[in-house]
Amino acid sequence: MKLRYLGDARDAFKWYLLQYLATETRPPFSGLLVVPMLTSDDPESNEGKTPPERFPCRPQMLPFLSRLRAKPRCLKRIEALGALPDMNRFPVILHKDERLLGAARRRVEYFSSIPSAPWAGPVLYFLDPDIGFETKTQRGSKWVRHSEVESLLLRIPSASAVMVFQYRPRIAWGDFLGSLRKTCSGYAVGFQAIHESNLAFVALAREAGEAFERLGDALRSYREAHPGLALFP
Repeated sequence: MKLRYLGDARDAFKWYLLQYLATETRPPFSGLLVVPMLTSDDPESNEGKTPPERFPCRPQMLPFLSRLRAKPRCLKRIEALGALPDMNRFPVILHKDERLLGAARRRVEYFSSIPSAPWAGPVLYFLDPDIGFETKTQRGSKWVRHSEVESLLLRIPSASAVMVFQYRPRIAWGDFLGSLRKTCSGYAVGFQAIHESNLAFVALAREAGEAFERLGDALRSYREAHPGLALFP
């Protein structure tokens, strides 16, 4: 994640999806824990300027997105997602507020300190790397490692779920997500993704039981309200 993207159209897709899943999964999750994986902004980039109105979300989301865009941009404002007017409320925790991800030991400490049970009941965890999952040839602060996701899944309650941001590589979504699902099968039985042309959000769980099926029901419901999106598988 980079601060420059806060509140743009793609961010609207992200936060509305997470708000929806946190409250519309039945029974709802106990809360949302956001792991921002913050990296430094690129001062020469012109990205992050598309207005949030370009993504069809509920009108109650727009003031929240506007506050995210306000400068100086601040991750702490994300926690207001769980207390928007006229929308279902839920607690939100932001892990390591405003701290850059770092590398080596700092990165190990960053992931190992994610709370495993911040509330009683299942929790929705959201990992927000710049690009998505690591590849064979690309590693670093822009990607989340499979070992990091696996370690988190092993520590959290089995009914909890992990969502991971993924940017589309230069191959078709079906080919990429099919390969990713195969790789993740070594540590995650539950796998589902929702995506538009360039962005995807991958849902993972240690078990593919009733709890994960209910999350899948919420994803399908969200997809029905947004015909421009697609589900995998």
